[in-house]
Amino acid sequence: MVDDLHEKMLEYSRRESAEKEMRSMEGTLKIALELLADVYLQFLIPISQCSGFRTFWLGVLRRMDTCMKADLGAYGESTLPELIPDLLRKMITEMKEKEILVQKEDDDLWDITHIQIQWIAPSIKEELFPE
Repeated sequence: MVDDLHEKMLEYSRRESAEKEMRSMEGTLKIALELLADVYLQFLIPISQCSGFRTFWLGVLRRMDTCMKADLGAYGESTLPELIPDLLRKMITEMKEKEILVQKEDDDLWDITHIQIQWIAPSIKEELFPE
């Protein structure tokens, strides 16, 4: 759903008189990201026990990165760069509290997440991954 909305944003941005559609689409994308985070946290334990969890989590991070970099161009500042760090903070904090995201030698999930956060939302890196 998030990917589809982002694609539509790009498509609409190329149209004449696209500002209204872009603003509406950004609002919908914001709601979709909030829903993604809420559902993810609601089902975190069962999701984390699935064999494809790592791939799924990387997909979530990729979507967050894509939306963080969404450029509205002439349509004004996006509110997504304010929302996404908050959602990531919530998700990663919960993962750490439930010991799903822990620094271990035999698991690279911590390292991959740490690297991705540096790219997506460097402002929260120190808070989530203190050196």
